Amino acid sequence: MQRRDFLSFFLATPSLVDVPRADPGGSGQDEEAEWLGAMSGLLGQNRWDALLELAQRLYETAPRGDAPGSAREVACYLIFQAHLVLVHREEAFHAGERYLEEYPEGMHAFAVRLNLQVQREQESAREDALASVRGELDRIERELSAMDAQWATARLETPEAAAQLQEQFALRRAVTEFQVCTLLASHKLHAQAVRACTLFAEKYHRSEDANIPLLARSALHMAMMQEAAQGHFQEARKLGARLQAWAPQFAHEHGVTTLMLVWPH
Repeated sequence: MQRRDFLSFFLATPSLVDVPRADPGGSGQDEEAEWLGAMSGLLGQNRWDALLELAQRLYETAPRGDAPGSAREVACYLIFQAHLVLVHREEAFHAGERYLEEYPEGMHAFAVRLNLQVQREQESAREDALASVRGELDRIERELSAMDAQWATARLETPEAAAQLQEQFALRRAVTEFQVCTLLASHKLHAQAVRACTLFAEKYHRSEDANIPLLARSALHMAMMQEAAQGHFQEARKLGARLQAWAPQFAHEHGVTTLMLVWPH
């Protein structure tokens, strides 16, 4: 098998289970092809951590100076791709730059450049979002304080209607607090969103109001997705399992089981 055929071999090889034991730098093309086949198998099994380790080993031992399409280029690209999927942002950035430095005209050069540009834009947007979010959080806090003051006044002035008023204020307060979750998540402030959404879900999922538990389930689902967005897939699965226990039908309708299966292992 010629080196220029390695990439097509990698794409066409059926999933393999066993990682080859041979050193890819020791015996030439057949062993490199075996390693590429093993990486194809790991890719098919969604085992990105193992794929990353194997790609790094092949990259370090494969002959240098090969033309685009070589086993070493495939390994170099898969290192970048694995870091990207596993949400290792800094590592992905460095791996992408290394790929472009070594293979500026490589088969994946355009995709790598595009991904790096998207990462830069997202990081810049995340920094800009912090200032905007602070103002919105201050506004929500003022609304909650005003709401609490209104409830205290209403409870004193109309004690006979306290129970009915309490239900109304409780729903208004929950809806307003939920805005914190959606605000942080929409601005991709993942860690902050996980904390806010998890706290909201824990606080309200046992509420007697029929509407509020739905918000709590949505908040827990949001926390799960925000964990996954950070590459914290085990933590995301734990939140998914909790959501399945709290609200099986809601979890089913939102494809939680499928997500837990397809996230990288």
